[in-house]
Amino acid sequence: MRLLAILLLLAPLAATAQPDDPPLDDPPPVLDIVLADGLSIHFREASMAAPGAPPAEACDTWYGTDGGAPEDYIQAGFVEMDGRHIDLDVSCMTSCEFCGYEDALTVTPIAGTADVEISGTLSDGAGTYYVTWRVGPYGSARTRLVAFWQLHQEPADPTSALRRQLLDAYGIVVGMLDEGTGDAARLDELRGVLEALDEGLGALQARRTGGR
Repeated sequence: MRLLAILLLLAPLAATAQPDDPPLDDPPPVLDIVLADGLSIHFREASMAAPGAPPAEACDTWYGTDGGAPEDYIQAGFVEMDGRHIDLDVSCMTSCEFCGYEDALTVTPIAGTADVEISGTLSDGAGTYYVTWRVGPYGSARTRLVAFWQLHQEPADPTSALRRQLLDAYGIVVGMLDEGTGDAARLDELRGVLEALDEGLGALQARRTGGR
């Protein structure tokens, strides 16, 4: 009789019991790294098998693999700089399992500007690569992305100095806008950068036309 009563009590529970729900997809991992006071970097990773992932052939080279397409990739990256959200170019970069290690990423202030250079050697545990961004209050540019083994084998790029000068000019202008001033020293600095840029463009043009 007691057994029958227990069965009657358990019957409603048995009737409402459901098979285990299938596991929900894990949300994309997010890696948050504080680099300095008021400066942090953030990466969101995703599976190459997830909806919306780029096709493997979207990149000639996937940086951070030991060959071929990765299983995971960096879907998005951004910097928080004194409360400002600044997106990063993270295309063709794989997940960076070791990005959060101490000194994996370094920050170097760029003199005379409000910009910083963020650089580091990243890896997903298979391949390793080196990346550099220039980040300022109004935007960012990825200035270098190279497999680590190629780091000291890159051919000289005749436009690298010009790109650096353009970024310097941009940084000076942004600094002047932020400060709301165009003092003579800053204007002289900008004039010097633009003159060097003009000279470099002339030299590059002469090289490409064979001095004609």
